[in-house]
Amino acid sequence: CLLFFVSDFFYIRLPLTGILTSWCASIEPSGYLVILLLITYHINYVVILLPFLVALIRINLILMPQKHQKINKTLLKWAIPIIFIYPFIFTFGMIPAVGYCQSAGYPLSFGAIIFRVEYTSFGIRNAIGLIFNTFFWLFVCLIINSVIVVKLIKLKFTLSQHSKSQASHKAEISLTVTSLSMTFSYVTNGMIALGNFILPNLTFYFIALRPVMNDLDTCLVPWVFYLTHPIFKKKQSNNKIFVLTPDYS
Repeated sequence: CLLFFVSDFFYIRLPLTGILTSWCASIEPSGYLVILLLITYHINYVVILLPFLVALIRINLILMPQKHQKINKTLLKWAIPIIFIYPFIFTFGMIPAVGYCQSAGYPLSFGAIIFRVEYTSFGIRNAIGLIFNTFFWLFVCLIINSVIVVKLIKLKFTLSQHSKSQASHKAEISLTVTSLSMTFSYVTNGMIALGNFILPNLTFYFIALRPVMNDLDTCLVPWVFYLTHPIFKKKQSNNKIFVLTPDYS
């Protein structure tokens, strides 16, 4: 999320301020501008895949409590490299493309610009890949998290109060809620990508909305985790005060 925030800052926020307008007017369209867009979209795909990985680790922990360490260790060993290679399937067409600056329209202020890409390989449009990945991985994550919620409910009623600590149960609920909150990134991506694709006349409205939605997405997950996990709760002191009264008998 932090990497995506930084790349999105240079891709969307900074150009919209008008600071780069005079610089963009002085340069010709080139492949160098594509590098920034390529990095941003690449990180965006990684952000889409990470909630799925977290949900997969969680369900292994619940379904296979005796083997989850071995399974998740192997899973992480292969999943992390695959997640960072996977976006090239949808972004490789941007490598020979040409990037240029375009003046942004209403409701953005005068002088605001956005970066565009033309002449991609085979005419590949990144918006289509982004829409597909957003809704596909959202559907998969919702299925996995639904199974986790059902399993947690069953465990709560099948295990006795003494067989599982209250703190452990709260921790599992916190991790599940945090995992669900990570799917908010799909809502942000889906709304903006699909909106630009279906309603091109409102493109600049979605661009203006994107930074706000990304800020919410960046802040939501850590705050949900912090507010729900028992490890961050202050332990109540059990100290008792005894008042001794003198015996005058």
